[in-house]
Amino acid sequence: MIRDERGYVLEFVLFMSLLFFFIFGILVYGMVANAKGDCFSAARDAARTLAVTHDQSQALARAEDVIQTTLYTGARIGGGNPGDPHTAFDPTNPNPVHPDVVLQDDSTYSRVWVYYHLPNAIPGLPKLLNPKAPVLAKYITVSGYAEFKDEPN
Repeated sequence: MIRDERGYVLEFVLFMSLLFFFIFGILVYGMVANAKGDCFSAARDAARTLAVTHDQSQALARAEDVIQTTLYTGARIGGGNPGDPHTAFDPTNPNPVHPDVVLQDDSTYSRVWVYYHLPNAIPGLPKLLNPKAPVLAKYITVSGYAEFKDEPN
C-alpha cells in the first residue's frame, strides 16, 4: 500500500515544530544564564560601592553601568498590565510595583537586588523556568543579589 502524502507532511510539521521549540529553548536558556551572571555582577558591584561610599546614587549608577555595558537594555517588552515593566532594564524610571534596582543600607550591611527582563518569543518557556510565570509571558525576569558588610567612614 502507498501511504498518503498528507501523513508525511503532518509528521514533518509536528517534528519540526518540536525541534524548533527545543533549539530556541536552548538558546533562550543560554541567554537567561548569561543575564543571570550579569545581574549578579551588577548587584555585587553596586553592593560593594554602597558598602564603601554609603551613597545610593553612586551604587545605582554602578549597577546601571554594568547592566548597560553587558546586556541589551533597549528592548520594549510591553507593560500592558499594571506593574509590568516597559523595557528590559530601566532604573532611572523605576517601576512603582517592582523596581529594577533595589538598594538597602542598614548601616551594618549593604544589600542590592538587580532585575532584568529578558524579552521572550517562545510561548510556555517562562512557565518552564519559573512556575509562577504566566504561560504567555512577554518576558523572563532574571535577578541577582549581593550583600556586603559596610565599611566605616
